[in-house]
Amino acid sequence: MIATVAGADATLTVEGLGATGLHVSPPVKLTVARDRIDDSSIYYWESSSGSLKVLDFATGALATLPTKGSAYAPGSPGVCVACHTVSRDGARIAYTSGTFGLGTLKVSDDKKTYDATIEPGAKVTPGFKWTYGAFNPSEKTTVPALLVSKADPTAAQNVAGHVRLGLVDPDTGKDVPSNLIDWLAAFPSTVPRDLLQPDWSPSGVVVFAAYDSERANPSGTPAKAWVRDLGDDAVATSIVEAKVTWDGKAFSFGVPKVLVAPPSSTSLDTWETNVLPQLSPDDAFVAFTRSKGWWPIRFQTDAVNGSGKVALVRRADGKVVELANASGPDDSNSTWPQWAPSVGADYAWIAFSTERPYGHRMAKGVALPPACIPQGRGLCKNMWITAIDRKKAASGDFDPSAAPFWMPGQTALASAVSPRWTKTAIAVK
Repeated sequence: MIATVAGADATLTVEGLGATGLHVSPPVKLTVARDRIDDSSIYYWESSSGSLKVLDFATGALATLPTKGSAYAPGSPGVCVACHTVSRDGARIAYTSGTFGLGTLKVSDDKKTYDATIEPGAKVTPGFKWTYGAFNPSEKTTVPALLVSKADPTAAQNVAGHVRLGLVDPDTGKDVPSNLIDWLAAFPSTVPRDLLQPDWSPSGVVVFAAYDSERANPSGTPAKAWVRDLGDDAVATSIVEAKVTWDGKAFSFGVPKVLVAPPSSTSLDTWETNVLPQLSPDDAFVAFTRSKGWWPIRFQTDAVNGSGKVALVRRADGKVVELANASGPDDSNSTWPQWAPSVGADYAWIAFSTERPYGHRMAKGVALPPACIPQGRGLCKNMWITAIDRKKAASGDFDPSAAPFWMPGQTALASAVSPRWTKTAIAVK
């Protein structure tokens, strides 16, 4: 019955018999999407179990990432798979070790496992430390490359230092030729120079978060927005884009353009922070996380910043819209937006991680597994999905997001963060 109204609205009522006779619910309008996103999988970090999970969106099958010949294993001490990235075709994975070393995996020929290509600490330059990155989506016509957030090798936690972008070969660990050093030196004064969390589209657009690690705090504590080893505890960040081209020998990054800049504030602890940018499959929008103050934490001893909301910026005119329908109430801590790998005729789709009630098993006041609610979280972070109305998003300042739905197949009483939504590359059983 549902299929017969795809692309249109259906009005539903529920009837039931009770002691006083027939009861009829108020009518509820349901819009049935005609778009399909079956040929895709979501990779996410189940932090409560310390494992990387892969969920086949079409079948709902969930499995721990199958690997062979790699130091990576579920629950491995010191492996930060929340800092993982997955190529757009699902064929490559990179993850971070406890000392921020680089580990890479590649799908096997039989599409049953991911096999090691680089073990953490091997093949790369000594002292190399990284977190979030993005694979070159056009490696078949250029060369394999992984664009990473790379911290100063000598920087300790919460001290002066910087985080930059670097290019490495995900098979060999060697640097890939580029103009990144000269590019950064020529940045306009309006663009911050500490760069992290890149995303890379097949059309040759790169987006990333940028902040100033030497920005003084007007309130005085801490004195500066110093970089951390992770390179991801940032504040007062902008969303920036740049074109990238390949000339047969090296990658060249073009003039950076600020898409989203935070307004001034009296304290770093309350300054607007824009992080985790992700380009839509048609390059029309960038989805990102917006919070107040440091994200995700200022110091390791702090509680997790729970002010996160999901937003998007329209690249055509720079209009920013917070996705209030998707994000939910202020305490929902909605973060990590990730686009489905394709757009439909009517909708694009975003998966994100959020602390919101789900049924009677996960609600405020209910006892939850301690591993599911670390560092001051109120509820387990689960994956939810929202539809983005493409017509509404194309112009004006309307919120184009629909009420989200809980992602079927995941484990409810587990913490699920950092989704990567790609084409299906491996059979999940």
